[in-house]
Amino acid sequence: MRVSYRWIATFALAVAGLVACSSAPLREANPPDTFSAQRPIPDAWTFEGRLALSNGKDGGSGRIRWTQEGEFFTISLRAPISGQSWQLSGDHSHARLEGVRPQPVLGTSARELLRRELGWELPVGDMKSWLFGRGFRAQARIQRDVAAQPSIVDDSGWNIAYRDWQQVDAIAVPRRIIAKKAPYQVRLAIQRWTFSAEGATGADH
Repeated sequence: MRVSYRWIATFALAVAGLVACSSAPLREANPPDTFSAQRPIPDAWTFEGRLALSNGKDGGSGRIRWTQEGEFFTISLRAPISGQSWQLSGDHSHARLEGVRPQPVLGTSARELLRRELGWELPVGDMKSWLFGRGFRAQARIQRDVAAQPSIVDDSGWNIAYRDWQQVDAIAVPRRIIAKKAPYQVRLAIQRWTFSAEGATGADH
């Protein structure tokens, strides 16, 4: 009985292909489009949640509400026990801190103002990138999860870990962020996002 070597070779290739397919990890044919490096950060939004800060020696936590309208931001913080509250507002070149002294304190950098008046390290300018997982510096090292969302980012000495992404108004946002830059630590748990200038839509979690 004669056997065609061409048929044997074809059969062997087919078997090899089936083995390769069965050993390869299964992937969705059309994975959800939850991340795009070109997608801009929204101009107007608000989030509410809890913020915890530590400088390696002292720490504190409280409620946070952050409203962004273009370049202008307003961040309100309230301590849970004392009920003391602070409000930080400004843009990329002006900052105003209320609630620390009898009169508002002014500065050119929100980050420097918080560091000087409260001893906190909160990189307000960089946090817009943290909050949406995009817009990092070119040299940042980014690890992504299976949905292509950032899971760990190293940027300018900060190690930023993301927990539990969600979709709000078709925008991917995280529920939890933990950022560390020795000796500082920032922990953020976000409970509500709102997108739109009028604040008409949002999601509670």
